[in-house]
Amino acid sequence: MFHSSLDHFVDINRWRSRPPTGQQMKLTLACLASLEEVEHGLAYEMRRSLDYVRWCLNSEATVPACFLAAALRFSAGYQRAVSFSTPRHPAPATSRRLGG
Repeated sequence: MFHSSLDHFVDINRWRSRPPTGQQMKLTLACLASLEEVEHGLAYEMRRSLDYVRWCLNSEATVPACFLAAALRFSAGYQRAVSFSTPRHPAPATSRRLGG
């Protein structure tokens, strides 16, 4: 089960000013989707191999800029999908006819 919350999105927004290490990125993105989905999504975004993605995610070093850009694109796409699947305002139980 994945627990996406505002905390994870705040962490992702902070990456723009302070890039994360591979392990920090792995922990945050794994809260949004399965690790396999994250790895495949990043590999697709960067057009790189899964081995490269796994190596970067297991690293204690700051991720490369191209990797960070791919992670931001991946998380932005995921955030849009989540926001469209959960309505902000519930539909009214009954509809009223306006006018007269």
